[in-house]
Amino acid sequence: MLKTVTTAMAAADDNVPASILEIELPAILLNESLFIELNGNLTQLVDTTSNLSQIIWNRSENGYGNSNILDMDAEQRAAVEFWLLVKMIAMAVVLGLMILVTIIGNVFVIAAIILERNLQNVANYLVASLAVADLFVACLVMPLGAVYEISNGWILGPELCDIWTSCDVLCCTASILHLVAIAADRYWTVTNIDYNNLRTPRRVFLMIFCVWFAALIVSLAPQFGWKDPDYMKRIEEQHCMVSQDVGYQIFATCCTFYVPLLVILFLYWKIYIIARKRIQRRAQKSFNVTLTETD
Repeated sequence: MLKTVTTAMAAADDNVPASILEIELPAILLNESLFIELNGNLTQLVDTTSNLSQIIWNRSENGYGNSNILDMDAEQRAAVEFWLLVKMIAMAVVLGLMILVTIIGNVFVIAAIILERNLQNVANYLVASLAVADLFVACLVMPLGAVYEISNGWILGPELCDIWTSCDVLCCTASILHLVAIAADRYWTVTNIDYNNLRTPRRVFLMIFCVWFAALIVSLAPQFGWKDPDYMKRIEEQHCMVSQDVGYQIFATCCTFYVPLLVILFLYWKIYIIARKRIQRRAQKSFNVTLTETD
């Protein structure tokens, strides 16, 4: 489907006649708006996603200077549209494969934990919940993200944008916080001899609940008023983004990235230190036993 853009350029003197320029552009190649400034000095067509045509009209003090109109003919335009179509199809195939692989991988993880008795232990409950979070990303977030990417703009309205961004933050935050919970579980296993007795299903389910509850708070905060003033303007310009409010951005990035990253690094560093000390002690004991047997 083609969209026709018409611009009128008024002449400044009798030597330059007024003209009407019609440019046919594929509708999918246009974002939301065309900025056309007509003041006798400048006619400019901007905010398009491809340079199918370019209009530059300069006026100097002595009258009109250079008028340069570059417009593709039908054959060139058809070639550009063909390669853009090929690019869109290739992008759709790649993104579709990524979504399919993500779904299959996480379904296999969940099925393995459910069906394999050797994997049905309390520690793997966290892994199963992590797989569920990643599965939600593949089923709820990635498909709409693929549509957003292929269409080169958000065309699904503000309501679905709110749902999409909330699901995105919810699932991704839950996935990251599950990694923190798994790291903490491993740290307690290494540092506390009695932890295996304390790691009951109730305790692990409480950890999983806390993870999802924290992720829910972060994801729903913009829906309860923590949005920036330019939110609707971005939707009108076909941009769907998480709230860009500075306070929310600091809160969300700290809760979903920086703090979890520091906690994970600290816990695994402590695990490494403890494991290294144990290996050194075992090596020293083995060495002492060897010396005793030699004597």
